[in-house]
Amino acid sequence: MVSNAGGDRVSAQPPESTRWALAVAAFGQRLRGDPWMAANYDWASILDQAQGARGEDPYGDRAEFVQLIRAADQTSAKGTP
Repeated sequence: MVSNAGGDRVSAQPPESTRWALAVAAFGQRLRGDPWMAANYDWASILDQAQGARGEDPYGDRAEFVQLIRAADQTSAKGTP
């Protein structure tokens, strides 16, 4: 934790919604083979980030997205685009 000038403690970790958005963006970048994406930011990294930011999921959308990440990982492991 980091403290601010007001004396309250501030989390150094972005909010859940920001972390979720980053996982979704990384998924898209990885799918299209974005040359700006770090080579070591693999499907497992994206999956970990998404899992860590799932939070409330009343309609199951986030769980479904996690399954999409797993499917993309399995597809790429088989060598198919």
